[in-house]
Amino acid sequence: MNINNDSAESIYANLGYTREQESNRVDESGLGQADFLELMTAQMNNQDPTAPMENTEFLSQMAQFSTVKGITELQTAFGSLAGSLTSNQSLQASSMVGQKALIPASTAQLVEGEPVRGGVELPASTTGLSVSFSNGLGEVVRRLELGIQGEGMTDFEWDGLDADGNPLPPGSYQVTADAMIDGSAQSLETLVEGRIESVTLGAANGSGLQFNVAGQRGIGFSDIVQLRSR
Repeated sequence: MNINNDSAESIYANLGYTREQESNRVDESGLGQADFLELMTAQMNNQDPTAPMENTEFLSQMAQFSTVKGITELQTAFGSLAGSLTSNQSLQASSMVGQKALIPASTAQLVEGEPVRGGVELPASTTGLSVSFSNGLGEVVRRLELGIQGEGMTDFEWDGLDADGNPLPPGSYQVTADAMIDGSAQSLETLVEGRIESVTLGAANGSGLQFNVAGQRGIGFSDIVQLRSR
């Protein structure tokens, strides 16, 4: 089967493209529709006359071309969808600024006139849960005895006073939690409440969105355990 240049132009017209249009939209680093058709035309013009290309082979190559074109258009559509989702996510994230978030943290910021709030997620019921606060020297300045607690989230609140009722200076304090579970003492992860001060888009850590919580590191959306309105 022989296809001359006029036939190639006809194929372009049937596909709704001109050579000029195609050259304007194809990236020089890759093959577009024009390149594909030129290669296929050259292949047919230079084929062995004694063993011409079968119709099925021709149709197979056209099907491959259509598949590649479809994948390219699908990638473009997904790119547009991703951009739309990112914009929507950014708007939702901005509405969270000013809210209190409960996040995993081992330190808490004591601010004058405000209590430190947080929680502990218990894997099972306990006969005795305690939360301790330590200063920069590692000295325990306050220990909250929360007693018997059931499985699940248990909240705590520290008023910023030491064991004698004296106010402690504002600053960063270490937070630890211990519980008696099934007769043995276990150290548990602590969750600390902090205010979301801002949101960073396109964070360097690749998370896309980063929430900046007062007194804490920047966190991703998946790190937020709870949002609290108070």
